[in-house]
Amino acid sequence: MSKKGPDIVLFLGAGFSKAAGLPVMSEFGTMSRQDFEKLQEHAANPNSSKYREAAPMFVQAAKMYYAFKNQCVISPTCSKEEANNLETVFCVAEVLYNSGIENITLDKKNIPVDLVLENIKLWLWKIYQQCPLLNPYRKTDKETYDHLFCDLRKFAEQLIVLTTNYDLIFEYLSWKYEMPCVYPYNGFTELSFGGTEKYIHDYDDNKGIVLCKLHGSVNYFDYPQSRDNEKIYISRTIGDIAKIGKSGRFKGNPALFAVDAIYEIRKQFGHKLVPALIPPTYAKLARKNWLRSMWKRAFLAFENASKIIFIGYSMPATDGFIRALINASFARRHNQPDIFVIDKSDKVHERYQILFKELYKGPKPMTLETASEIGLSSLLEK
Repeated sequence: MSKKGPDIVLFLGAGFSKAAGLPVMSEFGTMSRQDFEKLQEHAANPNSSKYREAAPMFVQAAKMYYAFKNQCVISPTCSKEEANNLETVFCVAEVLYNSGIENITLDKKNIPVDLVLENIKLWLWKIYQQCPLLNPYRKTDKETYDHLFCDLRKFAEQLIVLTTNYDLIFEYLSWKYEMPCVYPYNGFTELSFGGTEKYIHDYDDNKGIVLCKLHGSVNYFDYPQSRDNEKIYISRTIGDIAKIGKSGRFKGNPALFAVDAIYEIRKQFGHKLVPALIPPTYAKLARKNWLRSMWKRAFLAFENASKIIFIGYSMPATDGFIRALINASFARRHNQPDIFVIDKSDKVHERYQILFKELYKGPKPMTLETASEIGLSSLLEK
């Protein structure tokens, strides 16, 4: 795929992956309970065919996440509904850590804050490393993605994609529909499971759709306690040779979709390697080259776009970084872009209308399913 200066920005929020069966931020606390119950079965008996090597680690991570979630509700300013939101819990833990608070009390035990943060990341990893589209027993909307990605191929050469999502839904589907994507960063260490085929190419604007993961990703890992804050480890291979723990072989699919993938990674590179997932309050761009590269490329994308399409992103007030990114990049422009929003909520559209004013072009509130049936190319033309 050869292209000259992509000028259509596709900005994906949690609503984009909801049709694939993954929870949005506000329902994370409730929906993740289902996975917790299944993992307890996987961890119960090492001799069972259901056993997974990573299951005990995930059960521990989930228990600490829920204990910390309950701790958040002690504050009179945090309701149970707010504590059910992934962003709230993750941000509170990050604030404690960056404020130098070393320990907190959970279930009458003194727990290091950095351990709480690590376990929250591990639990988020478990939920968002899944690809329910591949699971015949999960309720997913495959037809919506079929329509959407067939339509995206019409203007793929003009696309650059920005996302706050941790999951690999876009990476998987872009590979499946032969529109490979790339990350705007080359200075990483490859994590391989023995496979040779990659579903994410090396970074080169002429090789695929540039994808900026603004809050990190389930296939990014680092050592948070290390002085080398610039190093990032990335897995981007298809599982086609070796078994992945007790999960078996994942032939023909990204190896990270295996439950035991993180167990194998930590066994090879050390248990202190953790998922590089970033909460919305994160402000250490200068200390992490890989993250700064993502945001720099996103800034340039906003600065040069002729059209920006937001899908499933509610523009929450908690994500001040995104608003700052938009304000800073738009201030450098001479001609402003057209803004399109795919979301079924009237309130979300009102936020965009207030923020972008005359730049906002609609369309009217609609679901991703409806938008994919109409076709993004048709909506842009209208």
